[in-house]
Amino acid sequence: MRNVVCSSMRNEKERVERLIRDIRVWLYGRDFEDLADLNRQFLEWLRLNNQRIHRVTQKTPVVLLREEKLLGLPLRPYLPRRIIPSVASKTFFVEFDVNHYSVPSWCASPPCEILADTEYIEIHVNSKRVASHRRSFEKHQTIRNPLHEERTLERSPHFKLAKILRLIEDTDPHARIFVGSQPEEEKMNAAYTIFRLFKSHGREVVLSALRELHGMKTYKIKSMQSLLNLPGHTEMPPVWPSDTRLLHLDYKPRRLDDYDPDRGTVERT
Repeated sequence: MRNVVCSSMRNEKERVERLIRDIRVWLYGRDFEDLADLNRQFLEWLRLNNQRIHRVTQKTPVVLLREEKLLGLPLRPYLPRRIIPSVASKTFFVEFDVNHYSVPSWCASPPCEILADTEYIEIHVNSKRVASHRRSFEKHQTIRNPLHEERTLERSPHFKLAKILRLIEDTDPHARIFVGSQPEEEKMNAAYTIFRLFKSHGREVVLSALRELHGMKTYKIKSMQSLLNLPGHTEMPPVWPSDTRLLHLDYKPRRLDDYDPDRGTVERT
């Protein structure tokens, strides 16, 4: 098998060298007005040679190319990245280049793979992507996604809000500034609102809105909702009956004796 491969590579090398030699011969003694003229003459030369019958195969290059059955390029481009086997810790993190990246809470024990390129870190479990983070080239950093710890929040409401507040503050400096700018009694609610927007609009979209608000020195929930095109609070429209005459019903007051004739008799007695 090795001899066959070496022979095929040698034949391919000889074919390329012969083509280069033919091109040099073709160029010798020719004049060209410009680059466009060179390309025109070269394409014409290729067209004629592709129709010429080879003395060994007795076929033209055009026919041989159709019979060669070349393999097409892969549909998915090759991504140059490192693949490192790993296992997530009990605290839902994997380690890569002295940094820690969060994974969903259910990935604490199964083996996983870390796929790292120059921009992103992906964690796969059973060939399925479970987490993605922007790669950090600093050292001893903790990169987390608050949604990965959602199952750990199933406790008391106060513990849940306090946990979400800590997660949002650790997610991004702009998120910490936004939450810290709220009144003390509103910080947990603001963090919970950001947490819900992470789930509905995506983490990167919400963080981009927070960065824009930081540039405008505005730290209001309504401003963030406006940037994300979220509907504000609107009052419900009034409900009207199909027969509008029902809105003008009236009644004539009546005495209690009209409803209980015996009442008047007892009183007189």
